[in-house]
Amino acid sequence: MSLKHAILGILRSQPMSGYELKTRSFDRTVAHFWSADQAQIYRTLDRLREEGLVTEDLVVQEDRPNKKVYRLTLAGEAELLQWLATPQQDPPLREPFLIQIFFGDALPRARLLEVLREKLEERRQILAGLAAIDIPQPEEPSLGLLLQGSTRELGVAYERAAIRWLERLIRQIEAIPPADRQPKRKPAASGGRRPG
Repeated sequence: MSLKHAILGILRSQPMSGYELKTRSFDRTVAHFWSADQAQIYRTLDRLREEGLVTEDLVVQEDRPNKKVYRLTLAGEAELLQWLATPQQDPPLREPFLIQIFFGDALPRARLLEVLREKLEERRQILAGLAAIDIPQPEEPSLGLLLQGSTRELGVAYERAAIRWLERLIRQIEAIPPADRQPKRKPAASGGRRPG
């Protein structure tokens, strides 16, 4: 997925300023699967305007600074619809945290457990953030709201699974006796003939 198409999708529902895109959409509705900082959003909006996919209107405000509001063009909607209908490949998985875990036995056990507990707390906060996403429940069935809710549902399931995995891993590590209390390994036999 590209930031370009995320912005086009958001603007399809209503025109917004760059600030509103960040605070009302990226931070509140799609943060569980796509993030962007304010500078990225503004750079992408500039490119979309240059490509004719959005227009920019200046809204004069008396009590606050003027703002630019971006609106999807017909070309922008066509670009979005074409992208939505095109199968997308997931990017190759790159999880720095899993590299840390894979080689984590190089750390002192206490530090490894700290790393795991920090990640566990982070995942719990993400789960709480997902629970706070407000997706209204209409009286009549709505395909758009069903699809939006399903992305949150997948995010919740992923975070819950990650939390369970981390909790189990922490318990398993805590159950391993310290190195000085582990049974000594017998040295491997060196040379000689096996008894027949």
